[in-house]
Amino acid sequence: MLLPALTAAKQRAYIASCIDNMKQISLGAQVYAGDYSDWLPPSVGIGSQTGYNTVAQEEYCTFIWQGAQGAGKLSPSTPVVSPTTTWENIGWMYSMNAAGSGSMFFCPSYNAKPVSTYSAGDYQPLLTPLNNTGYANIQSSYVWNPWSDPGNNSLRIYQKTTDFKQGVKVLAMEHLVNANATATSMTMNPASVAHDQLKDEVVVYSDNSARAVKITPAIYASAWAGGGTLLYSANLTNLLVNIQNTY
Repeated sequence: MLLPALTAAKQRAYIASCIDNMKQISLGAQVYAGDYSDWLPPSVGIGSQTGYNTVAQEEYCTFIWQGAQGAGKLSPSTPVVSPTTTWENIGWMYSMNAAGSGSMFFCPSYNAKPVSTYSAGDYQPLLTPLNNTGYANIQSSYVWNPWSDPGNNSLRIYQKTTDFKQGVKVLAMEHLVNANATATSMTMNPASVAHDQLKDEVVVYSDNSARAVKITPAIYASAWAGGGTLLYSANLTNLLVNIQNTY
């Protein structure tokens, strides 16, 4: 009986740390917006992604840096070299010295798992990009400002703090993809669901509150990637609506 209790306590501690990360990200976004006329940290889009603040896939919201292969450990002074090297999304906070070491970009639950592209362990020494086909990048555990308009080239809807005019919205969430063969399966892959053991999802909202949301069958079904691993704009919107309904 003791071991399950200790395991559950450890998972709850991961969630508490994750909530703290999300709050720091929200505060960092406020710092960025204060310096840039209310604009939120954007995605620029290079490599496999093209288009300023277009988020055709959920993973585009997780990039914090993209650039040339072979890049060494990044620092806040790492330059943007348009159009080949850029900070992305919440990575802009690091470039402003508003993200500490960068550890807040990674959920401690993913960090404790042996295999995940969303853990700090993949980018050691922190923050060192991973090489991909034709470019290198760093992906956070967190999906930043993921609301987009599928009918308008998947353009981000809330690009400035002043765009939140119709109530509180999800500002960031943990990477969550249902990669099962069917949408109704509740089997959770530890590599793509941070808190798979407790079935929780940590979310921060535009009012700067952060909390753990229970991954219900409806939420997980809306995170279904059609049997693949990539969640596209229209499905991502459905997922966000289901999460938003828990607020």
